[in-house]
Amino acid sequence: MSIKELADDIEITIADNGKGMTSEQLQQLLSSQSNVTRGIGFLNTHKRLLRVYAKGLQIKSKEGLGTSVSFIIPSEKEI
Repeated sequence: MSIKELADDIEITIADNGKGMTSEQLQQLLSSQSNVTRGIGFLNTHKRLLRVYAKGLQIKSKEGLGTSVSFIIPSEKEI
């Protein structure tokens, strides 16, 4: 897990070095056609982030190399 401070935002990334996903699996994660019905799900999380922050999940994966999931939220700085 990493947290990166950007100009006006914070980027949070969670990554692993697992088996990764195929491009088809990756596309299906955020598809409304997904058959997965357990948990809160990537699609639900993506939609909520879009609704609240206008920026959703960014998912990158390569077979054999792992997967990373990032999202960006605004940082609130006190003056």
